[in-house]
Amino acid sequence: MGSRLNDSVLVVTGSDGEQFGTGFVIYKDDHSTYLLTCMHVVSAVGVENLKVAEQYASIVASDLEDNFDLCIIKVDAVLEFPELKLRIHDSAEASVTIFGYHQSGRLRIRSDLEAILVKSAELYSKKYAKHSKCWHLVVDGDNHHLDKGFSGGPIIDKSDDCVIGIVNQRKGDGKKGLAISVEALKEVWEDMPSGIMSVVKPQEHQILAVNESGPLMNFDKELASFEDIVANRDTQTRLISVYGPSSMGKSRLLREYKRLSVDYDCEMLSIDFKQQIDVEVCLQLIVDKFGLRHFSNFEQFLCNGRPEPLTREKEREWNRNLTRKFFLDLDNLHSDSHLVLFFDHYEKSDKDVKDWLNNAFLASNFRHTPIITVVAGQDELSVDRSWTNQRRFHLDGVSVDCYYRYVKQCKVSIDPEDIKKYHAVLRGSPGPFVTFVQGLILKK
Repeated sequence: MGSRLNDSVLVVTGSDGEQFGTGFVIYKDDHSTYLLTCMHVVSAVGVENLKVAEQYASIVASDLEDNFDLCIIKVDAVLEFPELKLRIHDSAEASVTIFGYHQSGRLRIRSDLEAILVKSAELYSKKYAKHSKCWHLVVDGDNHHLDKGFSGGPIIDKSDDCVIGIVNQRKGDGKKGLAISVEALKEVWEDMPSGIMSVVKPQEHQILAVNESGPLMNFDKELASFEDIVANRDTQTRLISVYGPSSMGKSRLLREYKRLSVDYDCEMLSIDFKQQIDVEVCLQLIVDKFGLRHFSNFEQFLCNGRPEPLTREKEREWNRNLTRKFFLDLDNLHSDSHLVLFFDHYEKSDKDVKDWLNNAFLASNFRHTPIITVVAGQDELSVDRSWTNQRRFHLDGVSVDCYYRYVKQCKVSIDPEDIKKYHAVLRGSPGPFVTFVQGLILKK
């Protein structure tokens, strides 16, 4: 995100000098600048002497704190900061950047956090008698968390720098929080100027429909095995492990797995361990796919809360018990369709999550047919090789014959001796060679 866009995120203050929050520019006309924040921020700082960028501001439209909790405020001046683009986001997940202010001594400092939207829910507004999407979010990084001054800050999709939500609240120590979708703005600001909000991006299955560049090089066995599973020809295998060094085609193979999942009408859920997601969030994401109404034991255990004080060992035991409740409910769930669960970057997961995945979740899923689990990463899974419900695929490079066949399939001319040299230099890695060949095709 460019520095000028960062400047559009401003501190909101009022008559209570101790309180502050965050707002951001969304629209300007010939005389005024309009910003979006949370209503609870405005209530906390005080409506009298409401200020943004040292300019007095007034409320244009708002909804109550216990409803959509949005507030549009106006400054009677054309501020130099550009408007941030807004877009309705329809997915339950996204990797995002959050901007907001926090107190450091006497200073109020703007900073940014990396986070992931992990689960969608709905807010209800009595005023408008309508629902709007919200998300639970998890902040990335061990030493990063939401401060209370972040309320009202923009939540920006990394893929296109569009604002898709607003920070509404933090939970606990600030590692988790709640975000409100910008779609609620359409209800709150009845006279909203046109062009502020853009349309939804394509859904995952539409993105997957885009053709990949060139034929597959070496995945016949891996794809045939997976297709047998999602087509119900193989009703025993419920775990696929894909592992090996980078540039061996893992990402391409996962995309093909997702394409096959769509073809066979399977539900999908992708969890990336780079985001340092904890056990509770993982299970909640899976429950959300099936529907919370089917998981009464799981829900009740969650409502009982974690033990206090929470030691590391007590947290591990709590996670194991939560997993048992999850599978107890899953036992009673009769589903004709599969959920294909993708865990990526296995090597990035922390020690406790690895232990949970190997010894609690995957061990319990041995007999549970609704869930097909694909675990991918550079490291190999640490589960018992004697399990009969698993397939393991080690991606460690392809033979030179595979390079020859690929060149022939792509109908390009490369000297066989040069192909042999490329294979030696690249150590059989398919990714860089595919990129090289596709570059030759584009030059034609």
